[in-house]
Parts: sequence; C-alpha cells; structure tokens
Amino acid sequence: MTEIQLADYDWLENGNFGVIIKVYGYGSDNTTFDGHSISWIEREPFIISGTGADGFYYLYDCGPVIEEGNYRFATTFTSTNFPYSQRSFSTTFTFSNN
Repeated sequence: MTEIQLADYDWLENGNFGVIIKVYGYGSDNTTFDGHSISWIEREPFIISGTGADGFYYLYDCGPVIEEGNYRFATTFTSTNFPYSQRSFSTTFTFSNN
C-alpha cells in the first residue's frame, strides 16, 4: 500500500453521492462518509507496467445527501502483505442548495 488519491466524485444514477478513489497496492479498507461506515460497490484494476494490477479504483456509494453542510469522506487501507502497513486518506465535500 503506497498511496491513496481522490480520482473522481459525482452523483450516481440512483441519486446518491459517489466517490472514486485510486489505491496503489493491495489491501482492505475501513471507510466512512459523514461518520457512517460504507463499502465499495465497484472495483477496477489499473496497470502501470507489466501485466499484474498495480492497484485499484474503488467506487463508493456514499448514500443520499439531503442537507446542506460539510460531509467527510475518510478511508484507511491495510496492506494484505507483511508488514501490513496502513495508508489513510480523507477529504471534505461541501454541499449547498444554491
């Protein structure tokens, strides 16, 4: 696990807010949006060189956003390989009715 980046965010077809992160390496996550635990709904590998995946894009359905305010997206990934290192990423999205 070497790096986590925000790749994209937008409204999903079901009307919920969606976030895509790019994770370099392999691991398992613990992710929250506005303090509520969420899980990824799609995972796509990416390859920088060679034939094996160097990491994955993860799409999260963060649920509906019905009130104005700041919503924090936070994730921590733990590597599947020794020494089981962890990387964290967080960002805040601000929603308004304007």
